[in-house]
Amino acid sequence: MKNISKKNKIRFLSFAFAIVLAICGLAISGYAAAEQYSTKLGITYERNLTELSEHINSIENCLRKGRYAVTSSGATDLSMKLWSEALSAKTCLSGLPTAGTNLDNTYKFLSQVGEFSLSLSKKISNGEQISSSEREQLEKLLSYARQINAELDELCLTMNEEGKWAEQIKNSIYRNDIDTENDLSSGFNNVEDHLSDYPTMLYDGPFSDHILQAKAKFTEGKAEVTKDEAAQKASKFLNTGSDQLVFEGEEEGIVPCYNFSCNDSNISITKKGGYCSYILNSRDIGEAVYGYDECLVKAQDFIASLNQGNFEPSYYVINEGICVINFAYTENGIIYYTDLIKIGIATDTGDVVSFNAQGFIMNHSNRSFEAPSNDISAAREKLSPILSVESESLAVIPLDTMEERICYEFLCIGENEEEILVYINANTLEEEKILILLKTDGGILTQ
Repeated sequence: MKNISKKNKIRFLSFAFAIVLAICGLAISGYAAAEQYSTKLGITYERNLTELSEHINSIENCLRKGRYAVTSSGATDLSMKLWSEALSAKTCLSGLPTAGTNLDNTYKFLSQVGEFSLSLSKKISNGEQISSSEREQLEKLLSYARQINAELDELCLTMNEEGKWAEQIKNSIYRNDIDTENDLSSGFNNVEDHLSDYPTMLYDGPFSDHILQAKAKFTEGKAEVTKDEAAQKASKFLNTGSDQLVFEGEEEGIVPCYNFSCNDSNISITKKGGYCSYILNSRDIGEAVYGYDECLVKAQDFIASLNQGNFEPSYYVINEGICVINFAYTENGIIYYTDLIKIGIATDTGDVVSFNAQGFIMNHSNRSFEAPSNDISAAREKLSPILSVESESLAVIPLDTMEERICYEFLCIGENEEEILVYINANTLEEEKILILLKTDGGILTQ
């Protein structure tokens, strides 16, 4: 009996121990699930806040460019951009945990900035002139946009610190609410304060625009490759054996692709034609050894190996140890900014760590542009009198409507020594696009 009791005791203790382990396992599992949830939700909030800031920055840039727009096409292009950016900003704003925060003025600003600009575009298209009071209203909008932009930059720095979103959400799980420790609310309250005297804008009302459905021109009509064929092409790009690749699935959409990974690298190969769409190597970048000039040589060697024609480098940026250079396709003296390939070179080793050919894949095709109806001197006369020309060339640019225009490209100096790129339609002499050049220690960009 004693032996039996002892065995039962052992069994009981074993069973109890197993229960404890199970409970601990469930607790650990629950904690891991909470960790995963908070991380994913934090990433979503961080992305929404960052994109909101980017859209407001774009609105500010469009309003700055509006100073230089004097033709109906130029004004319409900027107006469509403003309307689109304002709509996207509202979408991002709605995806943030701002319950209980008054955002009436913020939504009012986003709604009216696009609609007011569209009404001015309509007025110019009808042959009317923008009044001095309307230009004053545009300047006021620009002033508000600058204040909001600065406030959101600060808010991004505060909220997007590594792990902050996730930590706050994780803690809130046990309080059954979303707590941002008033950082988010305080930030948007500051935005609202800047808009406290925001006026009601007078405009004729919005009008609709039509955006064409995009399709990949370069891969159109190309034969479809198999997954194994795509793997072989991917291994060639990554300089590794196809047996080292991990198949990550198929990607649908406008450009269907096969996705693979190998160590720190991800690569996407188009189903049609088997072209590399993008490469991304997420390894840590060490101390910089190469500057822009050395990275440019590395990138030029890589793009030459693709045998896809001639490319000219345009803009670049150096960020977090990666020099990303934009290459535009060139043919017969015309720069095609539509057919773009972006190459990222690691500044520590000079290796290619990113490659994005989606612009080239979407837009490249055999084109036959007729000789421009107007010479460059006629286009030069259409520039704003407050601009002075530094250089000029012929280029094809994309519009927001996904159409292409052949234009004369003028690099100009504007107010406050701003470098401005103005694109005048070579056939109609209408303004098609205005870009502001931004030169920093980290590269040359456009706004």
